[in-house]
Amino acid sequence: MKKILLPTDFSDDSMLAAEYALGLAEDLDAHVHLLHVFLPPGAMGDPLAYGAGRAAMAIPETAVGMKAQLLARMERFVHPLRLKAPERISYAVVEGATVEEIVDTCTEESMDMILMSTHGESALYRTLFGSVTAATIRRAPVPVLALPRAARYQGIKKIAYATDGSITDGRRLWQLSQQFQALNPQLYAVHVVEANEQPTHPQDEASISQELDRQLHQYDPDLPFETHVIKCEQLREGLEQFIQEHDIDLLALSTHKRNLFASWFYPSTAKHLLFHLATPLWVMHRE
Repeated sequence: MKKILLPTDFSDDSMLAAEYALGLAEDLDAHVHLLHVFLPPGAMGDPLAYGAGRAAMAIPETAVGMKAQLLARMERFVHPLRLKAPERISYAVVEGATVEEIVDTCTEESMDMILMSTHGESALYRTLFGSVTAATIRRAPVPVLALPRAARYQGIKKIAYATDGSITDGRRLWQLSQQFQALNPQLYAVHVVEANEQPTHPQDEASISQELDRQLHQYDPDLPFETHVIKCEQLREGLEQFIQEHDIDLLALSTHKRNLFASWFYPSTAKHLLFHLATPLWVMHRE
């Protein structure tokens, strides 16, 4: 992993995300590219605008004037980051629709991942229109790391992959190991069996874990990871319990690209993980 794309709105949460991204970049020997997207003066409002941080500045009458103002603000924003690692930071300010520009930049600049804060947006926008982060996850050609406000980078030593037993999850685990190979993290495959599930042939956790472990190792028999099966009332409770008990630094999952919330977990669980989980969330796409 060599390139990290970091959309920013200049908010305090965005600075925390930038500090996290820089710490991760140093461990991965990667580069961080900050991106701010703006709409020109007089344009129709973008319901997913990643620009709450512009509220305090005077709005010029032309797009050229606005871009000049925002470039100056970006330079002030990145200054403390460049003092720490000048060779790892670049930035751009572009005009357009937020999610489209994020996705286009990701493709054009061959980014390896996108890192986004989940709390840089207003609760009203999240309620009425959905999140910029969620919309980016749906359309991004690369994995997205969704960062909660409480996250501070202290290394990534333990990664839990939430599996539903899909035949492709062995490959996803292998990809995860390659993406974070430089960090040499401990990998866990976690499957939650909800209390309301009634399998045709009930099995205990050990039997389910053994079968799941066999299936996940089909892609790479030598891939080192631990398999855990948890029985819990709700999926999200099981995942949060595992995260706390094992001191997990990153929760990873895969989802169908066309719809973040039409994946193996319930929509309410997806929203909870994205907006309320205190642990960074890594989302990959299934083909």
